[in-house]
Amino acid sequence: MEIKMNMANHRKIVYCTVSNGLVSSKVAFVFCLLLSCVTCGKIELGPPISSFDQICVVDNGNTGNASDIEVNLDSKRDAEHVSEYRFFMLKEKDRSNFTIDDAEQLRVDRFHAFVPIDVIKIMGTVLPASFKDVDGDIIRADEIYSTGILTVSIDEELVSNSLFISDQPFSLSDNTLISTFTQSFGDTENVAAGSLTVFQQDLIMGAYNIQDELSISTLQAPSPIQRMGRTGGNSLLLEYSGLLGGNAFDSNGNLFQSVISKNEVLKIDPDGEIKVINTLQSSIRQPDGIYINDADEVFIVGRGSSTILKIDSSGQMESYATIRRRNPKGITGDADGNLYISHNVEEGYITRIGPDKSEKLLAQIPTYIPSDYILDYFMWVGYLEFLNGHVYVAGMSTDIIYKINVENGEIENWAGSGQRGFARGDIKKANLNRPNGISVSSDQSRLYISGTTDVTPIHVQYSTPPIIWEILFDDD
Repeated sequence: MEIKMNMANHRKIVYCTVSNGLVSSKVAFVFCLLLSCVTCGKIELGPPISSFDQICVVDNGNTGNASDIEVNLDSKRDAEHVSEYRFFMLKEKDRSNFTIDDAEQLRVDRFHAFVPIDVIKIMGTVLPASFKDVDGDIIRADEIYSTGILTVSIDEELVSNSLFISDQPFSLSDNTLISTFTQSFGDTENVAAGSLTVFQQDLIMGAYNIQDELSISTLQAPSPIQRMGRTGGNSLLLEYSGLLGGNAFDSNGNLFQSVISKNEVLKIDPDGEIKVINTLQSSIRQPDGIYINDADEVFIVGRGSSTILKIDSSGQMESYATIRRRNPKGITGDADGNLYISHNVEEGYITRIGPDKSEKLLAQIPTYIPSDYILDYFMWVGYLEFLNGHVYVAGMSTDIIYKINVENGEIENWAGSGQRGFARGDIKKANLNRPNGISVSSDQSRLYISGTTDVTPIHVQYSTPPIIWEILFDDD
C-alpha cells in the first residue's frame, strides 16, 4: 500500500490517496482515515503569537555584502512561547506574494535564527557575508530588499507562528561610518571622557571626570592627560591635580591645557616642561575651552566669565571680546577670524564672535533632561570644532553630534541616533553615549569624539569609563 499526502500547506490536509497492492480498499481507507485523524489532531492552531512591528536593520559597512548588515530585534514578544525568531530577506518586488507558508518552508541557509535569549536591546547581530535571501542568492549592493521575521511558536496548539515583513525597503549603500578608535587606557586611574586635540599624529585627551566636579572631596584629584598615537597606542603624558577642561596645540607642538578648578592654563612644551598661566590676572574664572589660530594666537573662554582671553604668540594677555550669554564651554574658529562658542546651558546656545568682536547667536541645538537624573544636570553641551564651513558640536544630553552651517545656522543631526548605547557603523544610526570632546585630524580626514561606555540609566552624569570614536569623512 502506498499512501500519498499533500502537505504543501501543513495547516490542513488537502487530500489522501491510496494505491492498493494486495491490501483491500477498505483496509486502506481505514488506515488513511486514522492517519488523517492523527494528523488533524495536531493542526488545531491557536491564535497567532505576538509579532514584531519593526526590525532595526542597519547598513554598518561598505563591503557590499551581508557582512555590512547588523540586525537588532529591539524587544522580546511572547518570549515564553517562542522557539526562535527567523530573520530573512527577500527581494522587494516579491514582498506582496510572500506568505507565512513560504517563510515556514525556508531552508536553514536562507534565514538567521535568534533564540529569545539573543534578543538584547542595543546589541545587534552582524550577518555573515555568505547570508542568502529567500531565493538562495547572495545579498548584493545593487538589489532592493524587504526584511522580515517569522516568530516560531514552541506549541502551535497554544499559539501559532506569526509573520512580519517590514514596509521599509532596504539596500546596501556607501555610508559614513563610525568605529572605536580606542577604549584601552592602560592602568591609569581617573581617566574620563574629556576634551580632545590633535598635533601631527598624536591625539590628546585631558580627562574630565564629572563625578570629580560634583564631589568636593575629589575636586583636586590627579587628572591624567593621555597621548594616543594614530594606531591607537596610549601613553600617559602627565597627571595634574585639578579638574581639566579644554586643550589645543600651537604650531610648535606646545600643548595648552586648562585646569578649571585652579583658574590655570598649562603650557606644556614638547619636552614636557610646564609653564602655569594664572587666568585670574585677566579676570578669566574657571577657564575651559581653548582655540589656537594659524598665527598661534590663543583664545580661552571661562565658565564663570563674560570675557574671551587672548594670548598672543609672545605671551602677552588681553581681554579680547565680551560674551553676553552665560556658561561658555568650548571655543573654535575659522580662517576668517570668526570664533564659535558652545554654551553649556539648557538653551543649547552656539554663538559667533566676528572679527569686529560683535556677538551673534548662530544656533540653538536641542537639549534634553532625562527622567532618571538625580543630580543637577550639568552637561547639556560639549565641545565643538570647525571644518569646511560647518561647526560640529557634541550634544552631551541628547547623544548626538550636530552639524551647523555657519552661513545660515541650519542644524543637522549629523551623527548619533539619539539613543544611548554602543556606537558603530552608520553614523546616523550609531548609539553614541554622552559625547563630549571633539577634534579633527591634522589631514582633516577624520573626526575624533570622546564619550563613555557606561549605559546605566541612573548614571546620567558619568564620563567613565571613556571611549574615543573615529569617523572617517567621505565628503566635505
